[in-house]
Amino acid sequence: KRSKQQLGASANGQPVAKKQKTASANVSVEKKLPPKQIMPDKVQAKSKKKQTINLKPGKKAKQSQATRHIENPLKQPGVLPPKVRSGGDAVKKSEWTNRQRLLTVASRGVSYLGRHLLKDFQALLPQAKSDSKFAGKDQLILLNEIAEMRNASHVMYVETRRKQDLYMWISRVGTGPSVKFLVENVHTMSELKLTGNCLKGSRHIVAFDSAFESNAQLRLVKELFTQVFNVPRSHPRSKPFVDHVMLLAWLDGRIWLRNYQIVNETGDMAEIGPRCVLRPIRIWSGSFTGPCLFDNPAYVPPPRLRANNSSKYVSKLQAKMRQRLHSDLPAYIDDPTDQVFQ
Repeated sequence: KRSKQQLGASANGQPVAKKQKTASANVSVEKKLPPKQIMPDKVQAKSKKKQTINLKPGKKAKQSQATRHIENPLKQPGVLPPKVRSGGDAVKKSEWTNRQRLLTVASRGVSYLGRHLLKDFQALLPQAKSDSKFAGKDQLILLNEIAEMRNASHVMYVETRRKQDLYMWISRVGTGPSVKFLVENVHTMSELKLTGNCLKGSRHIVAFDSAFESNAQLRLVKELFTQVFNVPRSHPRSKPFVDHVMLLAWLDGRIWLRNYQIVNETGDMAEIGPRCVLRPIRIWSGSFTGPCLFDNPAYVPPPRLRANNSSKYVSKLQAKMRQRLHSDLPAYIDDPTDQVFQ
């Protein structure tokens, strides 16, 4: 129903003149409109408008307490600042200056022992890079190009000959030298009798026997092993801890490699693995090429050893056959004239 004012009628029924408000320029008529209804969508839009901050030029918005809480985690009540020893400066992060990298490659048809040994070295050395299997056994010089493409300074190449003889090449790319070893008595880290353990990516101490200073060949091998097995300081994939020792000893014309865990500060050790025996064969001046610097005179190839052992076995069989033939002969030949003088 409309109100009386809207109908413009008085109590007597006579029409009432509308109130007019005159102004100097405009004339407005007073009308009583119903109250506006605010929709919920508009309320949300207004609340969003209030949240937005109109920045004036030259001023920065104040960070909320939540964002400051995320950007500065050390200011949280549960996080403590790093410790600093009394009387000493804070420990500064050293730079990664030693950029030496090791490329580990296996030959096509390598035995399972060689493959597992290579994986153990990859797990122990954070600077090691793996590559697909190499098929060109007669063109090892191509490994230098692969190492340059992978930005590696050293190469560790493992191959198997005659499906049973395991050989290892360690070379420095570019300048050389390169050394070839015969690998014997391989034991990997997965064996149950090796109970030690270490943090993956941690650094280790490379310890050498005093016999490596006895001649020039062993000093060269020592320097090459130091560059290959040493974990660079502040390497991105390494941990700043030293919890195991890699031992290289010279005994009986062979290099004995062992890896031990440092159990406690008293010096107790537990073997981690891998363990192997490396017998040096030759040393070349270049990387997989160049003149021969050293040839081991005491080295005997495994096929020749097997041939010698088989010849001994054949000689034993021939001796047994001669013994059987001799036993079948009569022990004493009867002489018929022996009965005349009875």
